[in-house]
Amino acid sequence: MEDRKLIEKAKKKVQAKKDFFAHLMSFIGTMVFLFIVNLVTSPDFWWVLFPFAGWGLTVLGHYFSVFGFFGIKSEDWEEKEIAKEMDRLKQKEYDPNHIDKNESISEDRLELKERVQLRKNWEDDELV
Repeated sequence: MEDRKLIEKAKKKVQAKKDFFAHLMSFIGTMVFLFIVNLVTSPDFWWVLFPFAGWGLTVLGHYFSVFGFFGIKSEDWEEKEIAKEMDRLKQKEYDPNHIDKNESISEDRLELKERVQLRKNWEDDELV
């Protein structure tokens, strides 16, 4: 029973994303058309900005309703972030050579090639 609910939820989410991208494509196509019409009919007054702003806000609202504010709205966002962090910590714990991009690196953990690249802040042709 839970699988059916999960499948239905996934289908609704995928359909919402498809609807958003269809909305976005129609927005872009219409705005390009209106821009050309504006350019041909009255290039001195940019009336195309009014429908662009109005419809653009609607597309932005549609984006936030589907994807949330930078993806944070989704219910499983926190769970995904926790899983990523746990994987990162497990990899760091089990792999002694693992170097995280965000942590500072002590020089004794670096290999010779990496040390040379860290110390070399100049181009060879700049040397006198």
